Amino acid sequence: MFLPLYNIVLVLVVFLGFIAFLVLPGDTNPRFALLNLIQTSYGGVAQGLAYSTIALASLIPCSIMAIGASNLFANNIYRDLINPNVNGTKLTLITRGMVFVVIGLALIFGLLFPTALVSLQLLGVSGMVQIFPAVVISLFWKNQTREATIIGLIVGLFTTFAVYSTGNSFGIYEGFWGLTTNLLTIAIINPLFAKKTKDASNPVMDYLFSKNGVNTGDIRKGA
Repeated sequence: MFLPLYNIVLVLVVFLGFIAFLVLPGDTNPRFALLNLIQTSYGGVAQGLAYSTIALASLIPCSIMAIGASNLFANNIYRDLINPNVNGTKLTLITRGMVFVVIGLALIFGLLFPTALVSLQLLGVSGMVQIFPAVVISLFWKNQTREATIIGLIVGLFTTFAVYSTGNSFGIYEGFWGLTTNLLTIAIINPLFAKKTKDASNPVMDYLFSKNGVNTGDIRKGA
């Protein structure tokens, strides 16, 4: 019940950003601001403890990503494409085995390209931002079409990768540029497909946009 209160602690991260902006030189890479801030603020044992704390804290999201990648391979690739008749026990073993494979590949990749993993993580977050129109805006816009959403998603991802590759972000987060082109694409293309969804109906849409609403059981059947 009190788990959402954890988000209050995340406000401290914002203050760390302000402190880094005030303390560090202007040409500091913002992606390594926290590490540089620790290096300039602490020394000796305190610096080592701070770095080790960051390393331990990073194990939590790393383990989640490793498990997620393993589940993705086991369910969406192995079960759907390689062996559709696989039983649950074997699928679980494949998932657990892939965890070691993913972690091993990440370790090798990190040793060969030390800074690439951080860049890929940030780039992945920029890509995840592009699903915002499909997940959030569609809850409030009944006439949003699937075709426009998919095309906007592709354009947003392409823009994000293009801005990241060229480095011409003008000091703005590359995910923002991708999301901007994503929304513009949806706004321009959506009227071309709006006729298909004008009279479309399903339990989820009826629940979100109907004045009378529908039963939760109908939504589960429709899903």
